[in-house]
Amino acid sequence: MIPIADIGKSQRTESSILDTFVATNLLPDSRPTSPEPTDLARDWAPIPPPQTLLLKFPGTAGRAERSSAFPANLVPPYDDNRYHHPGQHYEAWTWNPPGYGRSSGRATLKSFAPAAETFASQVLAARLAANTQVWICGNSLGCLPALSLAARLDQWRPGNSDRDRFVLWLRNPPQLSDVVLGVADRYAARRLMKPVVSKIPDSLHAIEAASRSQIPAVFLMSERDELVLPAIQQKIHAAYAGTHRIVTLADLGHGGLIDEQHRDDVERAAKWLASLHV
Repeated sequence: MIPIADIGKSQRTESSILDTFVATNLLPDSRPTSPEPTDLARDWAPIPPPQTLLLKFPGTAGRAERSSAFPANLVPPYDDNRYHHPGQHYEAWTWNPPGYGRSSGRATLKSFAPAAETFASQVLAARLAANTQVWICGNSLGCLPALSLAARLDQWRPGNSDRDRFVLWLRNPPQLSDVVLGVADRYAARRLMKPVVSKIPDSLHAIEAASRSQIPAVFLMSERDELVLPAIQQKIHAAYAGTHRIVTLADLGHGGLIDEQHRDDVERAAKWLASLHV
């Protein structure tokens, strides 16, 4: 396992602080040397942008400070688990959404997609080169801002970026209304939860976003997902407008750990995405 770069970042926006961390295989003596938290624009400016850049959106239980380089570490030339020279490396930037970690603001669904766009835009503005491949990655609830970004790619990506260099990597994406009502049904509480479902922002409607997303995608689906049922995920797969592959993670529940029995299938899917823009 390539170690996580011990670099924290609190990126200030006009009205908030978004707490982000980066995992990288950049040579240790090439990383920013300023005390934490580093400044994205100032401290990273001397370092050439990476060949592969991940924007990662964890699930409800995830935290940016615990994130890893996955899946960047699965594809050549990074699967050798070695450090790489500047410009030949990867960077996996992960956020804590508003209300989590050191990020300011309230944890609300309404703020989710706009804050994700701020995070993605600022990282790309500082770390994107013409040859950089950008992976938008989401896990569970984090798939919703990732899908929102994919669906609206031309509205927010930097002008110097090529849309053909963007790909999507999602695990267990929820159609939030179906998940909420499904859980409510276990407690005979569907009637009570319908008003909650009606307030889910349109920007977090996974099926609708999937129908407008055209970048290549990989969907990882836990076979025994007890929270986001496979039938719910399959609706999103079916709606997806772009070319995509589905990897079923045998015997895993929603938060189950990917292990050796899944590694070959997951690696093949990651290498497929990486090969599309070499």
